Amino acid sequence: MVSAPSALKAVQMTFTLFFLGMCFFPGEMLAGYNMDTKCPPPKRGAAPCDEKKNVAFLWFIMSLMGVQMMSLIATNSAMARDGVAVKAQSVACLMNVVTLAVFAVNDLMYALSSDFPAAFPKEGIYVNVVLFMALAGACYSGWTSSGSVKPNFGALVPSGRFGLPYFVGCVNLLFFGLPLTFLREQFISMYPAADIIGELTPDLKFFALWMFGNVGKFILCNVLAGLCTMSAEPTKEDTMYRLLRASSTVYMFYVGAMSKDCIINQLNGTSDSMRVMTVVQGFAVCYWQLNAWASAPYTLKKA
Repeated sequence: MVSAPSALKAVQMTFTLFFLGMCFFPGEMLAGYNMDTKCPPPKRGAAPCDEKKNVAFLWFIMSLMGVQMMSLIATNSAMARDGVAVKAQSVACLMNVVTLAVFAVNDLMYALSSDFPAAFPKEGIYVNVVLFMALAGACYSGWTSSGSVKPNFGALVPSGRFGLPYFVGCVNLLFFGLPLTFLREQFISMYPAADIIGELTPDLKFFALWMFGNVGKFILCNVLAGLCTMSAEPTKEDTMYRLLRASSTVYMFYVGAMSKDCIINQLNGTSDSMRVMTVVQGFAVCYWQLNAWASAPYTLKKA
């Protein structure tokens, strides 16, 4: 059987590769989808097209996806370490099974749908589905080897000096995760993406909406995974501290990435009316989470 820490580390290392590709090498990642970002020949009455805008927009979506993968990485990294409560590790493994199964089924359904662009190769998606199911199997083994602990659904709202800022961070994410999953196009219309998505070719628009939906699903899975892991022992501050610290590092990266997106939107001449609210929300949560664990008393042990 696979141990819980080993299963968590396997997910952490695998998605680290995905994260690096999504955030730092998006062009190479997109090449795997055989995507043509060039503008079609101009036609009378057709929407204006800008190839550089198309590329910048798709890379922006990849960055959002990468941030959510970073959240999965941070949670698994925090829970895989020595000294972590076994019950928390067990539930973290179980939630990995749920997340991986959701995306294996989701991506397979997209690949098999009648709307899937003929120009997109499906082999990469099939490889991902097999990979996700293999990781899910390892995490299931890790869950059973650590006692098959189940979440305490009556304790999904953590409290206290570490639990509350973590929960508020989750609520903030739900403002994005829920509409991106269930009201995608209506939600996108509030942001600069609406200016660009209407100018994309049908194939690129399909990909963009698919990725936006995946971002929403990833947010929901990450939020549920964190809250369920804490619920294993709802009064155990050590687990809360570790997950809060992990969450704050992701928020730091996200806020930094947001500043880059603001510059790109300015250069592209796209409207960004939601910028102030989004920045204030993200920065406030990030600062609170960082301050909560950084100001907690601690004692360093001798190496």
